[in-house]
Amino acid sequence: MRPVKTRCLRTIRILPTTVCLLTWLGVASAYGQVDRVYPNSGSPVSGKIQEILPQGVVIESGGKQQNISVDKIRRIIFQDEPSSLTRGRDFVLDGQF
Repeated sequence: MRPVKTRCLRTIRILPTTVCLLTWLGVASAYGQVDRVYPNSGSPVSGKIQEILPQGVVIESGGKQQNISVDKIRRIIFQDEPSSLTRGRDFVLDGQF
């Protein structure tokens, strides 16, 4: 009977650690999912795209909304975009098709 009790106690001790780790991983993966706008020059802007207009996009980054006109955008990567689509777009932009 003692081995069963020991296993149960071990499981009870490990459970809170496992729950904390899984929660942290869920938050970390959700945090990493952002839209990115790459301008023709300069650093990309990461955040959540609020609106897509014929004139450009509105992206919320760092609590501020930025309007980026279409003539200044090289590419946009959306948070749920498949990696194969991103690679394909990169090949086209580099003229490798």
